[in-house]
Amino acid sequence: QKTKKYLFRAKVMSATPRIAVVGGGIAGTLCSLVLKSRGLNPVIIDQGFNGLGGRLRGGAQFLRATDPRLQTVMAMLSNSNIIKPWKGRFGLLGSSGGGFLPSKIVTSGIRGSGGIAGLTPADPTVTHQDASIGAATDAGDFCQFVQGSNMATYVGNPHMSNICQQIAELAKISYTEGTTVTGAAMASEGGWILDTNFISDGDEGEHYDALVVATHDPSLA
Repeated sequence: QKTKKYLFRAKVMSATPRIAVVGGGIAGTLCSLVLKSRGLNPVIIDQGFNGLGGRLRGGAQFLRATDPRLQTVMAMLSNSNIIKPWKGRFGLLGSSGGGFLPSKIVTSGIRGSGGIAGLTPADPTVTHQDASIGAATDAGDFCQFVQGSNMATYVGNPHMSNICQQIAELAKISYTEGTTVTGAAMASEGGWILDTNFISDGDEGEHYDALVVATHDPSLA
């Protein structure tokens, strides 16, 4: 019943153009935030049952923005206490001894170019055994998995899984949960008609003035 309640709330008509944003991950949520700031009425349609978040709920460790425009958004979210700067260490645990590998002895070889456990010492005098028990150090580039060491790194406050939900609630962005888009067609009068798992066969889908697809689901491409 909770899911249907959100769906009915999203159906309230408004003179403001309504934009369907399919996908409640960080891309869809930030897109909705921009649309909201421009006076439009975005509605996030997400198929999850545990709140918005997408992949942020499934294992993302941190956020880092390399684009100046996204850096501005990150700063705004930080000022709103939705995210906070993370000052911890980046690195990689060695294959033996549990040592913390400093970035200076780890090269792009960890991306699969070979070596024991995919590791290649940058210094030929450093053995793989030495590398695996390297002294702890700040490896700002995440052992070269993440480029741009000078970029600020953020984590969710209090958790990564809360970021999208907090954005939607603070910005008063409507959203649906447990809703799967099963079809989309352009309406003859303009806009889009969306079919979802809540639309019965033979019933007309829900009308939106525009459509944003912010999901990796290939069936909606």
